[in-house]
Amino acid sequence: MHALATLALSLLIAAPAFAQSVTPAPEAVPSPQPPPASPPGSPPPGYYPPPGYGPPPGYYPPPGYAPPPGYGPVSRAEDSTVRRHDGFYLRMGLGVGYGHVGSTGTFSLPSGGAVSSFDLSATYDGWGSAYELLIGGTLARGFVLGGGFVGQDISNPNLSTHSNALPAATGNLTASGSLGVGALGPFVDWFPNDRKGLHFGAMIGLAILGLQNDSGKLSSGVAGALWGGHDFWVADQWSLGGEARVAGVSAKRDFSDYSGTMNDKALSIELLFTALYH
Repeated sequence: MHALATLALSLLIAAPAFAQSVTPAPEAVPSPQPPPASPPGSPPPGYYPPPGYGPPPGYYPPPGYAPPPGYGPVSRAEDSTVRRHDGFYLRMGLGVGYGHVGSTGTFSLPSGGAVSSFDLSATYDGWGSAYELLIGGTLARGFVLGGGFVGQDISNPNLSTHSNALPAATGNLTASGSLGVGALGPFVDWFPNDRKGLHFGAMIGLAILGLQNDSGKLSSGVAGALWGGHDFWVADQWSLGGEARVAGVSAKRDFSDYSGTMNDKALSIELLFTALYH
């Protein structure tokens, strides 16, 4: 009995160690892997910005910032060839104007006459068509240089003449035909904002004046013009607008039969409708 009790006690003491040695270890469970990271600076897959998302009002990118090449569509406003006053320049205009021409001169009579010399003056004034044709190119932003002509025809001008020694040369009448007043030469036209229509121009050159001497030669001299106006875009390169212009002429005519010279001064004020390709 004593030996049997001792064997039973030894089995009870060894049972826990035996059970521990034969119990299988639990299998390892793999830990879940994190989702792949998005590229730096990119939103996660499936992300959409909330409605109204965008930069705050008045936001401007920092100095030197530029979007990467090929970023976004190019808008018409960013296209340097669209609705910008650059490159080739062609202006055509037609309108109406009022012109005034004054001529004065002193002439010598042949020997044996009652008087040795006499003074003669004449004025021409009236309304008529105004016109222009200007062709050039853009030298700098908004600055155009070119050549052309501007002018006005005084239709059937009112004519007034006066002489201190020739009563027959004094009187008022209407001359038939048209008397042209204008300038032919180089010009400049300047757009303060090359995407807007406001512009100012000037020209200086040869006189256009339809008065002749006794041999049929036209009065010659210098002329100039100043103008300003506004054009409104109607296509990518075409614009239409209005223009106000002032033109002046200083010229003279030499007469051989009476040994005298007529000095001609002219002033024209005009309003025109213009078409511009620029």
